[in-house]
Amino acid sequence: VRQVVLPQIPFNLGLLDLRQEANQPERIFMVGAMRPDTEEELERKVDKDLPAALEATPASSQYLPADQVPQVGPARLIFGSYAGQTSPIVSPPGMTYLHVRLKDGERWRYEPPAGHNVAWLNVHRGILQVAGVGLSQETVVFDAAETPIDMVAQGDTEFIFGSAIKHPHEMHMGSYSIHTSAAALQQGEAGIARIGMQLRARGRI
Repeated sequence: VRQVVLPQIPFNLGLLDLRQEANQPERIFMVGAMRPDTEEELERKVDKDLPAALEATPASSQYLPADQVPQVGPARLIFGSYAGQTSPIVSPPGMTYLHVRLKDGERWRYEPPAGHNVAWLNVHRGILQVAGVGLSQETVVFDAAETPIDMVAQGDTEFIFGSAIKHPHEMHMGSYSIHTSAAALQQGEAGIARIGMQLRARGRI
């Protein structure tokens, strides 16, 4: 396992918002813009760029109650398919994203779906032992492989875990997003600039 600590870079797929509010059920939804973390919200970025056919499409949101999110053992299936379950959240094919809660000493094994050779995780509560390494408050990326990954919680632990089929494109990174080509990056940054001008004209920023 190769441990890589990633900077907090905003990626263009959006973020996962796991929100608990007084007198409201827990909600899970995908949004298309980044916001600062608060004590009331847990926001984690998805470090995987969109397919070429989708990367320039408008941002969209999907809301659903927590009881519609499939549960696979200690994991909630945020999007994609895993262990015979499929999330109702619309997402690009070839990606799986899980929100996992483990009790102290609890073990969990992730069996990648066929073809998934990219995997990453972010531990945001507790300590997660993976291949002899204790992970806490950090994001790691695993070596490219399709082998199972074994984890054990040290204390009550909560983390997000993602896997995907590696895309065939070279990554082109901009200031705010990553794209599959230089042309797509230019188009994306032009779109951001256009939105910025519109918001300034409306006095929003």
